[in-house]
Amino acid sequence: MLRNPFTPGFGLHPAVLIGREQVVDAISSAFDTQANPFRTTWLRGPSGTGKTTLLDAIQGQAGLAGWIVVQEDAAGPDLPGRIVQRLAAHQPTPRGRGGRVSARVGLPGAEVQYEYQREGQVVVERSVRDALEAVVEQPGVNGVLVTIDEVHTADHEHLAIIGNAVQHLLRGTAPRSVALIVAGLPQPTLATGDERRLATFLTRCRPVEVDQLSDAAVRSGLQATARAGGRAFAPDALSLAVTASAGYPFMLQLVGWHAWEQQLDGQPIRRESVVAALPRADHDLRRAVLMPIARPLSAMDQKYLRAMAEDQGPSNTGDIADRLGRSSQYAGVYRDRLIELGLIQSTGHGVVDFAIPGLRALYRSPVD
Repeated sequence: MLRNPFTPGFGLHPAVLIGREQVVDAISSAFDTQANPFRTTWLRGPSGTGKTTLLDAIQGQAGLAGWIVVQEDAAGPDLPGRIVQRLAAHQPTPRGRGGRVSARVGLPGAEVQYEYQREGQVVVERSVRDALEAVVEQPGVNGVLVTIDEVHTADHEHLAIIGNAVQHLLRGTAPRSVALIVAGLPQPTLATGDERRLATFLTRCRPVEVDQLSDAAVRSGLQATARAGGRAFAPDALSLAVTASAGYPFMLQLVGWHAWEQQLDGQPIRRESVVAALPRADHDLRRAVLMPIARPLSAMDQKYLRAMAEDQGPSNTGDIADRLGRSSQYAGVYRDRLIELGLIQSTGHGVVDFAIPGLRALYRSPVD
């Protein structure tokens, strides 16, 4: 039996990189040129758009360019300390007996520190910045790339520490070959407290919107993935699968997976197999993506989306304000927030539409 090549799971690597080749090439140019705006990059987009896959592809290019890659997820305690420990693994072991590495968790001033110890004595103490510098200055190392996934879950203070350390090394008369690429959900820029500090750092990064794929990219990606598994889509089946995917990478993988599973005879995937796959793909999309998105939204966010769902297609923002019984200015605050979160998109002056397939259908029914 041929193995299903589609990968509808978060954190799984697709068999084929679909529609992001130009983005990978653009960001990878940072590994060859010093004063490159992509040295600090924020990959931003809603869940299921392939940010982690894109990050993995960029990391692969960094490795090919002779760069050390230090990868971490933002969730969890002491992000700077974890990065320092990973950097320490790329440094020569200190000479002498009893050498070991330990990480300090506390936040002395603006930097997390770690230390080498030998025979009970501290022999050297370095900051996150110095840990980066120690690795990048080694012979044979062309640079150091730090990547942070799920950056929207990061402790704001910790993210500022790492960002400031990298930016310090990129400035000055002798800039170092370091880069920081983060990936996560779009985040509204708020003006108070820790949210402001997070937004301040991220706004210094080069934003790269990881959004919907073109129909041509979806068509090519579906067929290339199926062929990687030893099969192909029949033309009419492929057209239906492209329409159902709606440019959304996670839905593409869901449709492809379930269509493959509906027909295990090894023959080209037929249209009826795609038709049978669609309810299963919709169910998985709702469970894995849509409901987790909907639950944390505010009551007014939810009302705005329900008002949009009354339309069959793009919505006029004036009509939305009327349905909410609010002024255009008031409704506009929630429109902007939902755009920032990647849930809706502007499709023209005063016109918005849902950015994730299935979201309209979800808001035509009660959200539990």
